[in-house]
Amino acid sequence: MDSPSSFRLSPVQKAEMMTCIHTAIEELRMEVIPSKASQKKNARLIPQINVIPPSETATPSVPSTAPIFDIAKANNWVTSEVGYFLPDPTRDEQVRMKEDTIYFSNAHAFVGHIRALSAFKNENTIRLNIHSCLRGEALEWFISELSHYEREKLRSFSLEEGWIETLTRRFKNPPSHALKTLKRSKYNWADVRSQRSLVMWAHNMLRLAQESNEYPVVWHQIHAVWDQIEIPIRGNVSEPSSGTTVASFMEELDRWYNLWR
Repeated sequence: MDSPSSFRLSPVQKAEMMTCIHTAIEELRMEVIPSKASQKKNARLIPQINVIPPSETATPSVPSTAPIFDIAKANNWVTSEVGYFLPDPTRDEQVRMKEDTIYFSNAHAFVGHIRALSAFKNENTIRLNIHSCLRGEALEWFISELSHYEREKLRSFSLEEGWIETLTRRFKNPPSHALKTLKRSKYNWADVRSQRSLVMWAHNMLRLAQESNEYPVVWHQIHAVWDQIEIPIRGNVSEPSSGTTVASFMEELDRWYNLWR
């Protein structure tokens, strides 16, 4: 192998090499300096953005929730959607559905429906339109029995003091009639096969038990309804006790009915 001394450069070669190195350094310097200058220039052109600390940011306002009481619906009235009061003391069913329309044969049931309706309907709207729900004997009473002054009182008095009190007083069945109707009504397997709603039947019977004045305690009323379910079916349903509520009783009836049909 040749010794390092054999690779020594001549003075001319050293001069040429130094020239190349200086030239390369100068070219590199000229590329770097404009780049930095350009960055500074661009930095001056970019708008400064002030970052706001999270604690200083404004909290957007939350809009209030929409009112539950819809004014348009409260003032709207469609009689066929509300239902009809057609008094009929001979019917066991105080509430029944016919072609998607509700018919009430009992004043107590109809009045309860109107009270529930007043929770989301304007009372004035109900007072002025409730007469359109009257059918049969009730309509005859409104047209023939009441004087013009009495009809105007129904429209001007509060719902409770006017329509509800008057309808209850005029069409309320005697307690003895309610008890008699309750005792003669039974629910059996034929009703299940014909898809007669057990829950609706039970609600009708419960109203009769209330009107009969024979059962002042709620669970006694429920037990009276349970007694009217025929034994083959009744054996599946828990016997009501002092802890039984109307809601729990109806829920159990509904479960059994859906299982049977």
